[in-house]
Amino acid sequence: MIDRPVSMLGSVDSILFDNAPVAYSLLDLNGRQIGGNRAYWELFGYDPSEAGSIDVMRLTHPDDRELTRRYFADLLGGQVEETAIEKRYIRKDGSQFLGRLKAKAVKDEIGKPRFLVGVIEDITDAAEANRALREAANAQASFVAAVSHELRSPLHSILGLAELLSFSLSGEDRGRADTIVRQAENLRALIDDILDMSRVQAGVLELRNEDFDPAELATDVVETVASLALDGVEINAVADRDIPPLVSGPRARLEQVLVNLASNACKYTDKGAINVIARHLEADFFRFSVTDTGAGIDRAHLNEIFEPFRQPDGGRGGVGLGLALSKAIIEQMGGTLEVTSTVGEGSCFWFEVELPRVADVAAGDPTHAHDTPRRSLGRVLVVDDSEVNRMLAQAQLSRLGYACETASDGTHAVANFEPTRFVAVLMDWYMPEMDGLATTKAIRRLEAANGWDQTPIIAVTASAMPGDREACVAAGMNDFLPKPASLEQLKRVLGKWARRKPEAPKPRPAEQAGPADDAGAIDEPVIDTKPFEAALRRLERDLGSRAAAVEVFNAFVDEMYEHSANLTQTVSSGDRARAAVAAHSLKGASRSVGAVGIATLCEAVERSARSYNADFSDTALQIVEQVERIAPAMRKAVAG
Repeated sequence: MIDRPVSMLGSVDSILFDNAPVAYSLLDLNGRQIGGNRAYWELFGYDPSEAGSIDVMRLTHPDDRELTRRYFADLLGGQVEETAIEKRYIRKDGSQFLGRLKAKAVKDEIGKPRFLVGVIEDITDAAEANRALREAANAQASFVAAVSHELRSPLHSILGLAELLSFSLSGEDRGRADTIVRQAENLRALIDDILDMSRVQAGVLELRNEDFDPAELATDVVETVASLALDGVEINAVADRDIPPLVSGPRARLEQVLVNLASNACKYTDKGAINVIARHLEADFFRFSVTDTGAGIDRAHLNEIFEPFRQPDGGRGGVGLGLALSKAIIEQMGGTLEVTSTVGEGSCFWFEVELPRVADVAAGDPTHAHDTPRRSLGRVLVVDDSEVNRMLAQAQLSRLGYACETASDGTHAVANFEPTRFVAVLMDWYMPEMDGLATTKAIRRLEAANGWDQTPIIAVTASAMPGDREACVAAGMNDFLPKPASLEQLKRVLGKWARRKPEAPKPRPAEQAGPADDAGAIDEPVIDTKPFEAALRRLERDLGSRAAAVEVFNAFVDEMYEHSANLTQTVSSGDRARAAVAAHSLKGASRSVGAVGIATLCEAVERSARSYNADFSDTALQIVEQVERIAPAMRKAVAG
């Protein structure tokens, strides 16, 4: 059907219109179909002769009709010249497709609309492809997050114990311990970069705003990377004198980018200086840059350096993720990471971002993490089902100047909670009986019922799945600290939240002792104790004392008994969620003492329990039997 709007075209134009590969639709001012080209009728399955009986609402999915009315009203009312929307269409045979519509009102010489012309594109396949890509990216991010969780748990203990060990040593021994710390931190940084890159690809990278001092940020970056600079290379923090003292923005992400840029500068600068610069441009806009007098970058490689895993010159360490991730972070903030460089003279990496200024300035805690404060900063409650993690946290908090009280489970934490007793709570997530989320909710209910001020609760967990931070905040926690947590990170998060000085603590009853030694078993089969002895030697090297190593080793054995008992209960009750937690906890304790076989079985149980489609009872009972059989041999191995 060729109606007047089409007939006004010349013969050549009319032929081009009818044979165009895209679907053209012509509507009157009431939304009725008055014309269309061949592609349009084929798309909807109608015959041109039916044009008079078709209106735009008949072709539109009911859920999208109000959207269509609103956009067409804007077109006819002159609020917009052209509209572009995505909506669902219905064909004559009832089938549906997702379409992209671009529509415009055709007006006469005095500006009055005469009819509407639209171009309709079927984007169903593209939308499905995008959905599949998003699902694949989310699956990848979840997988990487799960793997990072398994890596973070042991790395947390390695990093924390190595830091504490370095303080008690001197000379070459301290140097070796410091090397362990640096390598553990490098591994943690790599795990974080891989996890963040997977989040970027899945579109779930978090930018969490907080108040901070831009000049202090530059100084912190310099302090973080200063040890990486070669001898004779100066590294400085530079900031405008009139830079605002407090702004709001994703400080942690900005620091991540600047540390990466400054670390790269240290690798490639053999002489001269490196400057980390914070500038206030105008209004709420700031420029951060890192300049160096190093080797510089060949012009041909300037674009390649921002691609993942690309190191055009072969690199000097790392895997080539830092710059790609930094660029993605800055672009998500609405900026662009730029670089200028001259071979043999140096480079300048810089970006500009908007950071709203904040009126009030809060004084920070000047205490450095490696300096023990002269006075107690208050008492912190550590809630963690791992005895070793509690021991580590107690040592770290003591180093930072905090007193420490511990709880081995959520029930014990809630039963002994008092509002004026603690300046903060460090809360593990995965615990038997009552996990960290449930414990936090119970504490918040207790505070609300009694009219108490809220005590800051900080999640300290190896979990790094997308949405984990949000889940913790939704449960009532104030912050989220992923394992492994260094002293500097712990100091910073406690400095941010632990500000109330509590009343003097009241005497508390000691926690119940662990299970009794089962060394009196008879007819014990011969068990290879070499893996247990090797685990003990590793602990002894880390802690610098056999007595301390034996104490930690036996604490892990006690944990194996406890988690094994929990696993037995979950099998009888059929509680799959508790079974997964118990198996996860038992897996960590088993690996720490060299019981690799038990750890492998625990991993199978955890996987089956979380999948909700596999039976794990036989394997769980097998684990319990093995714990009962080899635990006495473990104790004998360390007693000799």
